[in-house]
Amino acid sequence: YVSGELLLNIFIPNPPLHYWAVIINNNRVSAAAAYFPFSQSNLIPKEIGTRHRAAVGISEGDDAMTVVISEETGEVSITQNNELLRGMTRDDYLKYFKNQLFTDEDDQPHKNFI
Repeated sequence: YVSGELLLNIFIPNPPLHYWAVIINNNRVSAAAAYFPFSQSNLIPKEIGTRHRAAVGISEGDDAMTVVISEETGEVSITQNNELLRGMTRDDYLKYFKNQLFTDEDDQPHKNFI
């Protein structure tokens, strides 16, 4: 099962897995070092790097939500529906995840995770 320790080991700097995406499906890593095409959107700020451009790219053609952590700043961003969300507080992120991923009645997932 996916754990914080597993993700930290995948994303520690320098190993080959560090530079690309991890795909999680049913609480298990189904792929690591996954490559996604970059977004061609002119709406993405120029200072945004390739990791973020790939995250926006995957959310352009699918209903995927991505979580991106900047290697340089450690800033957390979310992409969903071709939108890049940045600069939120921890509580804002938690509320966003809960609203997007769980039903109100029983805190059960209402979407498939990949």
